[in-house]
Parts: sequence; structure tokens; C-alpha cells
Amino acid sequence: MQLFISTLALEYYSIEEIIRIAEERNWSIEFSSGIPFGENVTQLYLEANVNKIPHNYFPAPQSPFVLNLASVNQLIREKSIEHCKNGLLLAKQSNSPFYSAHAGFCIDPNPNELGKKLK
Repeated sequence: MQLFISTLALEYYSIEEIIRIAEERNWSIEFSSGIPFGENVTQLYLEANVNKIPHNYFPAPQSPFVLNLASVNQLIREKSIEHCKNGLLLAKQSNSPFYSAHAGFCIDPNPNELGKKLK
């Protein structure tokens, strides 16, 4: 069994530091939420010399939104589907065995509410 460490476990480090640590320790990394938008994040991911998988809200978009494949809001649902298509493409480009995303929400939470009790 291959174990992956989520970037959420290393949330206080930059993506460059996470990659450096993973390369030094030969860790497999799940690139996930928590890595802020950056023009070069996708390139850093692709060039990282580690086993890697993209997950859910990675890479973060420039304009934040809550990824919600079950949204009744057509714009949010379309943005979510497009984001997941990009995740699938990124998985293919990096020879990752898969891309994973969370099940949809029954509501459309505000991005600032994530990780807290929803109103």
C-alpha cells in the first residue's frame, strides 16, 4: 500500500517547501486545498520529483469559490465541473493514478465558512 501525505498536514509551509521536504524524505504527496492561488503552482506540481496526486480544490483558482458538484446554482456547478475536469487533466499529465473530489454539498456555503460551523 502506498501512503500519501496531504498538503493540509503541512499547511504552514509554502508549496516550494512542501516539495523540498517531500523530495528529501521520499514522501508521496496529495496536493490538496490550502495551497493558495499562484501563477506557477501547476508548474511546481508537475515538476515536483515525488509521487503525487491532485485532490479536490487543487490548484486553487484565482477567484475563490466552494467546489460543489451538487450545487443547484448553475454557475457554481459549472465552475465545479470545469475545475474537476482540470484536475483530471492534471492527474493525467503527472501520471497520477487518479484525481479525487469531495461529494457535493446540499447548500452553497460561503468560502469563508469552510472549516467552521456552517450557518
